[in-house]
Amino acid sequence: MYVVPPALFQRLGSPTGSSFIPTSQLNADSRTRLRQDQRSLYVVHPDAELTRSLNRSGLEWYALTPELSDISSPAEIAQGLESAAETAVNRHLSSESQYLRGDFTHLIDRRAEQENGFLYSATFPELDRALGGGFYPGLHLLGGGTSGGKTAMALHIALLNAEAGKPVLYITFEQSKAELWSRIIAPLIQVPLSAFRTGQFKNQALRPLLEGHPAFDHLHTSTAYQLQIHEGNGARSSQQWGIDRIIAEVRRQHSLSGQSPLVILDYLQRMPSDIDAEKRHKIDDIVMSLQVRLGREEQTPILLLSSVSRGHYGELLTRSLDDRLAVWKESGGIEYTANTALLLYPLNPEHALALGHELPSETATLEYRWRYLVLDLVKNREGEAGMQYLVKWHPGSGRYALIEQIDVGRVSMKQ
Repeated sequence: MYVVPPALFQRLGSPTGSSFIPTSQLNADSRTRLRQDQRSLYVVHPDAELTRSLNRSGLEWYALTPELSDISSPAEIAQGLESAAETAVNRHLSSESQYLRGDFTHLIDRRAEQENGFLYSATFPELDRALGGGFYPGLHLLGGGTSGGKTAMALHIALLNAEAGKPVLYITFEQSKAELWSRIIAPLIQVPLSAFRTGQFKNQALRPLLEGHPAFDHLHTSTAYQLQIHEGNGARSSQQWGIDRIIAEVRRQHSLSGQSPLVILDYLQRMPSDIDAEKRHKIDDIVMSLQVRLGREEQTPILLLSSVSRGHYGELLTRSLDDRLAVWKESGGIEYTANTALLLYPLNPEHALALGHELPSETATLEYRWRYLVLDLVKNREGEAGMQYLVKWHPGSGRYALIEQIDVGRVSMKQ
């Protein structure tokens, strides 16, 4: 069956049988008959709307781009359509071969030219090695409870990659742009975060200290060209950062730097959705769009922060891998969609002692206060999962230090 534009149908005159119909007559009844008869459908120059409709119809169909002149006879038009149909079928049969010889090898060349430009550090060299080099194009999760260090870890990752000369797009759906830059700058110039809220430090204006500090100078003359922070949930819909707007900015940065940025989204449960559905379905729609449209089609690595339930935090270290991965169950099926999933949670004091580590002081000032956290690789699609890393987090400075990869057996033996 050939579906042709009405003007071309008129030029065909009275074609034999019912092999040719104008586009306007490709209705629901004709599609049902085609499915029942299991006939192939050849469509001349389908537009985007018709293409989407046919892709959803379940029909075997092919798009044709015949070479026809304005003076072709009906017989020549019919012959041209048959030739175009044969070409379309052969193109479909050889599509994977063409992909391997073309787009695939071109992608490999681009990655080689970037010298690991497609990979972004996930914090520590040990974790990067476990991930096969770092965050690669696709969706990566970082989960944890409220005030559990997720944003601090994400800022640490953002700054680490920006300092390495790689573009980072950080979109915050909770804190303001000023708050996040304050959290980055405060430890670099060694002033408390509260000074940025008052604009003063030790009864003096903070701005002269900022402008005279070499770390701040380096930030605004170098790092800020690689790290962009945007507020994603403005009061007006035009200010909100949905998937389409994120993709537009990724393409803009790619054209400027030659590579897709690491996109950090903080955090999932506050992202806007275009569908009218309950929360779990909205989250599933957002996650799938990120993985397919941004990760796969735009070849962009995405670090998606997600809130998880606090239940059984103190026991997670010794729980099975399936139990640790199950903390995302209340947020839809995001753990199935993501390429990797990291879980950040506090270390039980008893486990810290069993591992032979001192406990943090409860009387230390905020400047010197620190906590033990576990960075748990609970999913790793292209490698081994289940590695748990003990890190020391200093909330006052936002610094993280890797202590060791945890041997859970040592904990279990002492319980």
